[in-house]
Amino acid sequence: MQIGKYGFAAVLACAFFSGSAFAVNLPSVLSTQVITSPVEGDRAGEGLAVLDVTGIPSMDTLGSPNNRVVYLWVGPFNFVTGMGWDVVLQTVAPESRRSDIKMLITNTAFLPLPNFGISPGFADRTPGGPTAYSNNIDKFADLSLPDVWAQSDGLIRLEFFDTPDHAAGLIDGLWVSGNIYFQTLNPIPDIPASGASCLLTFACIALRRRARKQT
Repeated sequence: MQIGKYGFAAVLACAFFSGSAFAVNLPSVLSTQVITSPVEGDRAGEGLAVLDVTGIPSMDTLGSPNNRVVYLWVGPFNFVTGMGWDVVLQTVAPESRRSDIKMLITNTAFLPLPNFGISPGFADRTPGGPTAYSNNIDKFADLSLPDVWAQSDGLIRLEFFDTPDHAAGLIDGLWVSGNIYFQTLNPIPDIPASGASCLLTFACIALRRRARKQT
């Protein structure tokens, strides 16, 4: 198991984009759980959202409509205050590197930073895998990074991308398995029934459009 304690900095150093370049693609709602006892010591948080990344492709550069985008439910005006991961990554394109596989985290207004994310394999600048990477939950404040806050929609936006891109429109790498953990300041409320229905409908429409395009 390899430890990526500086996996946050890699995206900060290499990614900058205009929010207008984004296209929403394949949204989904994540399972959540409320933490009632300490996890990995003092977390100073009340909730934990868990994303299963199994099978998520790492495709094009930031903002490409081919990239997988996931919406994380944490509740209106809640804050993501830290993040950790336990994942397995693998390259697919011959010239791709494990350090190319990245994930951006913002709210749905692309705030607080347009280039804030993680690169679990940042130190592995060669092809290969499957390789395991693990990082205990780090508080953003301890890394001199801002918290990520949800707006009234209660959602955090996650985009999985690959840079530099070695196979435009094709899969460069793969999140083979594992989880990413998002610590929140406040307990994560249940998703309102009407909101869940709306998100599910939105996801189905996106999937249908993608299926038609592929056909």
